[in-house]
Amino acid sequence: MKGVSAERAIEQHYARVICIIVISICLTGCWPIPLHDTGDRAVDLTEMQSLIGSNKTAVINKFGPPKHRIAQGHTEYFVYEGHLDTTAIIFMLWVPVGIVPIDEKGLDCIRLKLEDGVLQGYEIETCSMVYHDRLKDCRTLFWSVEDIAQIDPLLGASMAKVKNTFGEPHWVV
Repeated sequence: MKGVSAERAIEQHYARVICIIVISICLTGCWPIPLHDTGDRAVDLTEMQSLIGSNKTAVINKFGPPKHRIAQGHTEYFVYEGHLDTTAIIFMLWVPVGIVPIDEKGLDCIRLKLEDGVLQGYEIETCSMVYHDRLKDCRTLFWSVEDIAQIDPLLGASMAKVKNTFGEPHWVV
């Protein structure tokens, strides 16, 4: 009888050690969920909506020059970018345990589409720098890295040089 209870005591001891290890592993597993303050956008969306149908001079006068300007034929894209203040909710084992302010960890990207110099529409992408810390440029949210690599060496070059190097532009949708 003593052998059985000694074995049982050893099993209970190992079970406790395993439980402590599992609980420790679970408690160290925490993650943030970022919440962006979109009221802090560089471009007011109601003003943007009211400018649809306006010429590009009115857009530039209202929002300033774009960070990136990409043209193809009669279509031109203005890309504006800014950083949003972010608050992160920290979760541990699916239980919220805290709220932490993370300043300027949201990349806010706005792409305006102009045809023949007239604003036709816009697209907004917001990306968390908490999870995408290597993303430094809004163009990669709207176009592939390969497409951007084609235009980088020719920034400031004439359209004729671009066409001679790569042919007619085809990648901007």
